Amino acid sequence: MRKTIFIVSLVLLAAVATANLFAQSSKRKARTKTTTRQASLSPCGVTVPTFAEFVEETKLEWRKAGETEDAILYRNTVKSVCDKGILKVWFKAVEKNTEKPLSYTMRRYEVNCRSNQFRTTSIVQYRKNGAVLDSVDLKRADWDDPVPDSMGESIVEAVCHKTL
Repeated sequence: MRKTIFIVSLVLLAAVATANLFAQSSKRKARTKTTTRQASLSPCGVTVPTFAEFVEETKLEWRKAGETEDAILYRNTVKSVCDKGILKVWFKAVEKNTEKPLSYTMRRYEVNCRSNQFRTTSIVQYRKNGAVLDSVDLKRADWDDPVPDSMGESIVEAVCHKTL
């Protein structure tokens, strides 16, 4: 009889220990599910995306960033470079008026997301046949604050704050 009581007590202890183990692992799982990912910033001041966000962002090489009466502005999602805290990005302004000889303009901007300033460093205009119409390099351009509700503000918003 003592053997039976001893065996039953061991089985009960094992059952209680197993139940406690499962309860603790459930608590751990519940805790990890409720924790949210804290946003971290790149050296350029842009929120570092998750892998899924990065994949979604780069599905389109040219993503719409704004529009005026004359043109639609797109930003290149693939060829952005962070260099010494400054983000270097390409934008394309596609002309709406198809009767003009100018088809689109490519501009390279440097954007300082921490100060919300930008400057233009390169402009290349293209004809409808793809030939270069004009090209300008602006090595020492001044930093500008974007004017509210302007294309400059659209550029800073699209690059720094990832408005899609």
